[in-house]
Amino acid sequence: MQTAHKLPDLSSLIAYKAIKLRKQSPKEAKKIQEKYGLSLVTAKVLAARGYSTTDELASFLQPTLRTGLADPSDLKSLKEASLLIEEIVLAKCPIAVCCDFDVDGLSGGSQIVHFLKSIGSKVEVFVPDRFTEGYGLNAGMVNAANERGCKLLITVDFGTTNEAELALARDKGMKSIVIDHHHVSKNPPADVFVNPCQAGCGFAGSILCAAGLVWYLLLGIRKWTQIGKSFDPKMYLDLACLGTICDMVPLVGVNRIIAKRGLELLHHTERPGLRALRDVSGVHKAVHCHHVSFG
Repeated sequence: MQTAHKLPDLSSLIAYKAIKLRKQSPKEAKKIQEKYGLSLVTAKVLAARGYSTTDELASFLQPTLRTGLADPSDLKSLKEASLLIEEIVLAKCPIAVCCDFDVDGLSGGSQIVHFLKSIGSKVEVFVPDRFTEGYGLNAGMVNAANERGCKLLITVDFGTTNEAELALARDKGMKSIVIDHHHVSKNPPADVFVNPCQAGCGFAGSILCAAGLVWYLLLGIRKWTQIGKSFDPKMYLDLACLGTICDMVPLVGVNRIIAKRGLELLHHTERPGLRALRDVSGVHKAVHCHHVSFG
């Protein structure tokens, strides 16, 4: 005769998430459907999320660069970062770009590296090894940048918490710019700190990822410097789009514009690496968010 075994109580291991139904707005949904030519289902979803036939919904459905971008001047320290880069470029000194190994870090770093090389600057690129070095700026990268004569160190998607490494860079005679979007408890010892999460930054695009921030840096370089007068920042939206989608920041406001225009560019991109990725993935028609990332 077999002995009955009591099953363990697993209820404490199960996470329950309450589903709250949104209040429906049938009349508003009908207005949205008629004004924008949407299906009734889509219109109902938008109405339930609080949208109405206003400019806010128009910018959500049809985001444009001309009317939807937050002012670069509102991003704290962006002008200082732009002018410091110009100073180092005009002095013909090498620049170190240190970026994270994820898509956001790499697509952000690629933008600034490509721009600097396009104007003839010497750039040294450092990406930490995920398995042997881990996340963030490290002393080895700082020392290597110093040995190669770099006078400016730019970090992308990390740096906010790298106090010791930034202090080392300063001791070596290098200036530093930190471009990051992670939580700030206190500002790092960088010469310029660009992070919309820092105190005193009233930037409307506070949910930008690092790639989005670098794209805004390029807008700043175009706006405030002489070295940026002959290039179009829109050409980098395909790269900014990758980080925006893959880092899964909310696709509203500035992020939505970057994603929409970037996806359009990705379909026609001339960048060899992105063309190869598109081809090996079998994406031969319009590129959509689900081609770029999961979620």
